[in-house]
This record gives sequence, C-alpha cells and structure tokens, in this order.
Amino acid sequence: MSAIWGFVDLNPECIIGDSFMADKASDMKDAYEKCAIDKFSEEFFCRGFFACGMQFFSSRNENEKLPIYDVENGYLFTADIVLHGRKKLIFELEQCGDILERMPSVRKCTGIDFGEDKNKLQEELYKTPDGALSYLAWLVWGEKFIDHIIGLFAIAIYDMKKNKFYLYADHMGTRCINYYCCDGKIYFSTLTKAITNIMSEDAVSYNDRFIAAAEATSSPELCLFPGDTPYQNIYQVCRGTCISVETSGEGMVCLEENEYWNPNSIKKSEYGKDVDYRNLFRQTFFDCIEDAIDTDKNIASTISSGLDSTSVAGVAAIKLAKQDRKLYGFTQVPLREYVSSYDENVVTDETRGVQKVLDRYENIEHCFDDYEGKSVFTEVDRIVKMAEVPVKAMVNAIWVDDILSKARAKDCRVLLIGQFGNGTISRGNILTRVYQECRKGKILEAKKQLARFGARYGVTRKTMLSAVVNEFFDKAFFDIGLNFAYNASFDAKYLKSDLLKQYRIKQLSRREAKKTGFNFDVTSRQQNSFILSKNVAQAISIYDTKFSLYHGVIIKDPTRDKRLVELITHLPDSEFCDEGLERRLVREYLDDIVPNEIRLDPVHRGRQGADAILRMQKYGYEKMKSSFSEGLWDYCNKGNVTKLFRSGDITEENMCDIARILALNSFLG
Repeated sequence: MSAIWGFVDLNPECIIGDSFMADKASDMKDAYEKCAIDKFSEEFFCRGFFACGMQFFSSRNENEKLPIYDVENGYLFTADIVLHGRKKLIFELEQCGDILERMPSVRKCTGIDFGEDKNKLQEELYKTPDGALSYLAWLVWGEKFIDHIIGLFAIAIYDMKKNKFYLYADHMGTRCINYYCCDGKIYFSTLTKAITNIMSEDAVSYNDRFIAAAEATSSPELCLFPGDTPYQNIYQVCRGTCISVETSGEGMVCLEENEYWNPNSIKKSEYGKDVDYRNLFRQTFFDCIEDAIDTDKNIASTISSGLDSTSVAGVAAIKLAKQDRKLYGFTQVPLREYVSSYDENVVTDETRGVQKVLDRYENIEHCFDDYEGKSVFTEVDRIVKMAEVPVKAMVNAIWVDDILSKARAKDCRVLLIGQFGNGTISRGNILTRVYQECRKGKILEAKKQLARFGARYGVTRKTMLSAVVNEFFDKAFFDIGLNFAYNASFDAKYLKSDLLKQYRIKQLSRREAKKTGFNFDVTSRQQNSFILSKNVAQAISIYDTKFSLYHGVIIKDPTRDKRLVELITHLPDSEFCDEGLERRLVREYLDDIVPNEIRLDPVHRGRQGADAILRMQKYGYEKMKSSFSEGLWDYCNKGNVTKLFRSGDITEENMCDIARILALNSFLG
C-alpha cells in the first residue's frame, strides 16, 4: 500500500527540461512530508515522472519496487495497492507463464525467475509483492487485467507506445486518487495538496458546487456530485472506474471515463436456485476476512456491541488464534462523567456487550478508549488538514483517529472495521420485507411475515400495522415532495440559500434519495443502489485513505469487499429477513460467531460519540470565540453564524452545525 503521484505531458511536441521536472516532483512530494511513509521512490522519463510513497503493511511488500519503468515493453506503472484473492490471481498467471517469459524485461522489472520448473514459478509468484503481481496481470491481459485483480487499489499506467495514460480506482473505490488535466498535461495524486502545490496561484480556486452540496445539511453526507473535489478542475476517480487520456492526431486531448464494473449486470441465475445460501455466505465472508488479515504484522479491530464489528472481529479472532496470534481490539466509550439522555434502547457505552465478545475470544487484547482531552474543538483543524475536505463526520472522525494512533503504538498495521455492514451482512428489516412482498402482489406472504415478527418479539398487531402505515405515508409524502422532515433537513439558516438554488442541491439530493431509498419502504434495487453509490464510496475513500496515510495503519472493511457485495446484491429478499427474523445473515448464519446476547437483541442500538457535547464543553471551548476566515462568508450567512457562536450554547440541535461550520472555516483558512 502506498501513496502515488506523478505527471505526464501527452502533447506530441513535448519538451520538458530536467530542472522543471525536478521542481515539479519536489513540490508534489512535499505534500507527503507528514505522512507515515516507509520508502519514497521516483522514476523520470522524457514526458514526466511517476512516484510512490510506500507503506509496508506486510513483510512481503517490503520487497516492492514501484514505480515500474519497463522501457522494453513500453510502460510506466505505479500503484497504491493491497491485493485480495492472490491465490486465484497467481493460479491464472501460472497458466500464462509462457506468455510472460517471452516478454522482454519482465524478469528485470519484477525479479521473477520464469524457469521451466512450474513449482518454482508458483513459489516465485507467491513471494511477489502486490504491485508487481498486478503489473504482470497488465502485461498478460492489458486493459482487461482489471477483471482479474481485486482488493484496495489506485493504479496509474502510462503506455509509451500509444502515448496514453490510465488511472484506475478499485471496484468499491476504497482508495482515493485525484487528477488534474490541463492543456494535455496530467497530474495525479492520492493527496489533493500535491496537485495544488504545482498549480499556479490563479489556477487554484474552490469548487462552490462541492462545498454547497456538502454544507447543505448537518448529516455526515459529503459528496453529491460524483468525482467532484473541493477544488475546481481537480477530480477524484469514482469507484469501479478508469480514466484514460490520450491525444488525437490533431493534438486534441481526449479524456474518457469508463465504468468497468457494475454487479447489477451479473445475472441472478449465475448463483442458481438450489444454492446453500448459508454456506455460500459464510465462505464468501470468511474469505474476505482471510484476505483482510493477510499480513504478518499486528492486526487491530474496532469492536462494539453491534452485529457488524462483532462479526468481523469474531471471525478474525478465530483465524488469528489458529496462527497463535492476537487481535488488538479497540472500543470507543464515553467519558466517565457522561450521563445519557437517550432512551433505554440507545446504548452509548457498549462496554457490557463488548465484554461478551472478549469472554468468547481469549486472543483479543483489548482497549476501551475514552480519548480523554479530545473534542471537535481540539481536533478539527488537524483532522480537516489531514482529510483535505470540510469534514462532516467530525464526531466519529475524532475517535477513529485516536484508535488508529493507539493501534499504531501497538505496532498494528491493519485496522478492521465493519462500517459498511448495515448495507451488506446485516441488511434486513421487517418493514422492508413487507413492502417488497406487497410490491410483488404477495399480500398473504406480507401478512405472514408481519405475524411471525409479532409472535417472535411480542409486538401487537396494532403496533405493527401502525408502523407499516406510517412508513407508507412517510414515503408517499416524500415521493410527492411534501415530507416535512426531509425538507427541513436542508440548511435554511447558515448556508446561503442562493447556493442551494444555483446548484439545484435540493432537487439532486431528492433524486439521489429516490434512487437509494428514503425510509424502510425500499426495493432490492434501491438497497443495491445505496451500497453501490459513488457518492458514498467517494466520501469513505477520502477518510480511510488519508487517515491511513498519516497513521501508517490501513483501514480494511471486509463487509465492503467486492466479492461480498456481488453476492449480497443477488441474494433473494428472504435471505435478509424471514420468519420475522431481521438481519438474518448475521443472526442466523453467524450463530456460532456472534454471542447470543448481541445476536438475538432486536432492540438496542449502539451510538458512538454520544458525549460530543460534554467534550466540547470541557475541552477547547474557547474555540467558540475563534475568528472566522473571510472566505467563510462566501458560503455562510454572517449574521446567523456569528449569533450562533456568540450565544455560547452547545445543544443537541446545534452541535452538528457548530462542528461543520468550524470544519468549513478550517478548510477555507
């Protein structure tokens, strides 16, 4: 895994001086000076340079040589990559060993010995680092190599013979990669700062559309326009997408965006009707975790009393125990003096549930982390600078950042999370199942499922029918644009209203919500659209990639693995909720992994960061009196913002507004 950056001039009459190239390379590299980089390397060629700041998350990758400058085959290749499914890829490459052997310079570029002994070739391939393996895949299959590799990656390739540049983001968009194209020149980088460093001062300007969309609500949602960044003309490659750039015979620059993967195009019949879904799900999920822990370095995991993180940590602990290894667990807990104001079903301190996990898995070395002394006020400037965006998820970003710091102190290089599980492994709600059956015209089946749920949990028929009716009207009012709660979610107080109108933020947000589903009355297609959302993927990749870069600990979410997503998007509705049992994949199929106290609890939900207000009152409160950047008033109403901060009050209603305004101010500053 690594950060990558570089520059290519595609103009036919390209002439670049050595001093110009060295200056550009130095300016871009400066952006990474505070990252936890283990090794820097660069390759210069006549049209530019490729660079890589490698982070060693396993001993195997300490032998990685990136960028690869293959003069004989005519390619420059660099990658930010951790492969999954290596065994399958190695088998496929073995079958093509004779092709690679005939290619000039392959041995020189990769160090692989393509001798006659097939067993030796396999041994060599197993030792080969991820970047070199993916380059071999490129040599064998060309642009189709993307169908043979899976994992977390961003890959840049320059074809010297075709004078064509490629930039790939992985299938789920787990790694952030940005680019800037101007006058036939391409700059690309993991960090946006590396690109703005080389742009002229008058060329760097904020993207008002991105900022307006981000600030439109107090929710954690960050991206509305796929590929946009906070800077004009700098773009991020979307999940499952390749950007290619080349020049025509007339010297015109042609930039093409190609979505190379969409699981909705896979036919459901490929899984068959008689599949043992339990075994299929378990095998897929376990394989995803097996790849996630494929390192000889220490491994950490977030653990809560919820289904997703417990499932991930439980399977990981079992697999690590077989290797006589520990799993380092971390749980966010509130300050001791915090008193919850939520109802009894909201768990703000998950210590009790987590202890059930620790009792079952003895190889977990655990830390309850109350991140003493930290709040939105104390951390906002540092986290915004690290993420390079006006962070919307500040409350959660603080404890994730602290856990990463503590995990690195224990020499962990991987942090497992289950953030995406609500869309995949723990998907399934009774109201959703009822709605889906009604849409199919199966009213009796819908009634049966509702009755089974009521009988299982002692819920009266009246209560159930009331919930169904409320969901129906909630969705109906949303569909016709009269849902009060949804309309009120847009900022009409602090963000300038003309920005919402100019960029049609409300209309586009509503269209996106229709596509992914507004409440529990959602179709399978809408559920799939959510987990495949480019906007969701982009926001996650920004945080995960940049936090990993600064801490030297890679964040891996097995619940978001491509293979699992392909499976989930093609399972029948009954696999997620049946016979009144919600979130069935975990509650029934992982019954030997998740403790019953967690698995069979239908009511309680954990809430992280619930003590955010108390923290803001205790730590860094003077931030409420800080000065604001003049640029803030280009986006916010000065009078209302000033009044908010002068009041000195921090409440449940205004806390998120205070946090996002401070984050935007810090970004603009």
